[in-house]
Amino acid sequence: MSSSYYTGDLTDTIKLIVNTGMRLGLIKNKLRKAFQNSVSFNVTSFIQTNYLRGEKIQTRTGGLTRSIKEKVILNGDKLIAEIQAGTEYARILEEGGTIKGESKLLTIPATWIPKVKSKLYTPTGRKKAVWSKGAKSIKNTFVQKSKKGNLFIFQLQKKRGKVDKPLPLFLLKKKVKIPAKKYIEDAIIAKGELVLKDVSIEAENILEQALRGK
Repeated sequence: MSSSYYTGDLTDTIKLIVNTGMRLGLIKNKLRKAFQNSVSFNVTSFIQTNYLRGEKIQTRTGGLTRSIKEKVILNGDKLIAEIQAGTEYARILEEGGTIKGESKLLTIPATWIPKVKSKLYTPTGRKKAVWSKGAKSIKNTFVQKSKKGNLFIFQLQKKRGKVDKPLPLFLLKKKVKIPAKKYIEDAIIAKGELVLKDVSIEAENILEQALRGK
């Protein structure tokens, strides 16, 4: 999925600089580069280091964070940036929606329980080998309802050789409603003015350089 952001029409700015004698292609290239650098620093990095590190979404595997990137194009006299997210769950986290199991129940890791999170994931958020092939690959498990009536996959636990309290590893649900996180849209809104300011400053610098070299 992707979300677009653009600077607006730069025709008047470009015409002003062209009048100094600087080549049009060079002007546009400089503005495009400044735009890309600003979007990368102010928007893309902000999403990765803030919104996907707990402010909006808690990182588990890091796949969504690594997939975030920007694509910048110059359409006429408009600079357009697309903030792209390349995982299968990127859109539903951005826009919200309901996930339904097609032929079986959804298996949701109970990572809100610290012991479960450390059992299933590494400190960097990657899946551990113990369930690399899914929940069924974990040994000594059984399905049972919790005291609150929720269906879980539990794992038998042992402590000092004796059977201990079972650990609820996965919550089983027919469907799950995902709230809209808007991690891309909100970042564009929050940082858009900084990007516009950077492009404006670069335009002034280009004009100044062109006038000095005239």
